Amino acid sequence: MSPFRFLQFAARATWFQTAFAGALGTAILIVLYIAAPPILTRLDLKTYDMLLPLRASSAPSRVPFIVDIDERSLEKYGQWPWPRYLMADLVNALKLDGVSATGFDIMFAERDKSSPEEMRAR
Repeated sequence: MSPFRFLQFAARATWFQTAFAGALGTAILIVLYIAAPPILTRLDLKTYDMLLPLRASSAPSRVPFIVDIDERSLEKYGQWPWPRYLMADLVNALKLDGVSATGFDIMFAERDKSSPEEMRAR
């Protein structure tokens, strides 16, 4: 049996056979994705763990960055508590500036009076 026999067969394959093989392969991959067998999930996680260190990242700063809510901020944005969307804008702005982690030393105890659900209820 010639090692090139497969290549000879592939050269004679019709477009229908090629399309069928592609559709069959796609169907198998979809079934495996939906079924998510543990062995493939484990392989996926191991591959992710192996590739993650290759991701280029800059060294984090050792200096914490503190955002203080002062009188000038209160004059500009209004009295405390600020609406959640304003806090979300603050977090998004920090993320765009390269901040990798954000913590709040405040308690969001009361309901957000400017949330869409609260506004619809009025």
